[in-house]
Amino acid sequence: MVIESAAGPVAIRSGQQTTVTASSSWLIGRPTVRARLVAKESDSGSNQFQDQNREHFEVSTECGTLFPCRTSLRMEVAEERLFARSAGALSLENFDGLAVLEATDHQPIVIGRTSGSLEVNGGEGGVVGYNLSATTVDVHSAAGPVDLSFSEPPTRLKLVAGDQPVSVALPAGAYVVIINGEWPNTANQSLITMDDGIVHHKTAPNRIEIDSNGPLALKSTPMTDK
Repeated sequence: MVIESAAGPVAIRSGQQTTVTASSSWLIGRPTVRARLVAKESDSGSNQFQDQNREHFEVSTECGTLFPCRTSLRMEVAEERLFARSAGALSLENFDGLAVLEATDHQPIVIGRTSGSLEVNGGEGGVVGYNLSATTVDVHSAAGPVDLSFSEPPTRLKLVAGDQPVSVALPAGAYVVIINGEWPNTANQSLITMDDGIVHHKTAPNRIEIDSNGPLALKSTPMTDK
């Protein structure tokens, strides 16, 4: 599944079948919404999609004129592989699979109750994640804040941020924690807070890597009961 929106926000959630609902407004030219089945490799730019030389469903929106327009997409997707790029706000909820999300404007990316594997490239709007149970998470947010909360420990979290605040809430336990390339006890402590529930251990099975020039908070949250 490939979704590219140049005309407005996109809200995606998992469903039993793929459905697309578009709501548009415009000044001069009506925006274009395309939905089609494409039998070629995705041009997502993510190496996780490079070997997918098979049919995929593609949805795109664009204004097509110099005059302003807006198209909001609400989608339910039945596929387990997703690439979404949006010039507006982008949200993903109740998804289990491989998701690559990219914001190209000042709007946020919001991810909720999502498992599997996540790759997120946030714009100035930042990245918010809640009730996450994804096993591998890769987040880049050069210009916006990051606030992530996990209901289950990620096997690997790699987070690259700029000078905006970063907050990560993890189930209490032991993690390999690397901050700006160093162990927590040797990293610059002036901008770092790490509560007692998050224990750094060099042989822990779960790995947390964070590169950030801004305030950083590592917090503990209770484990979710199954």
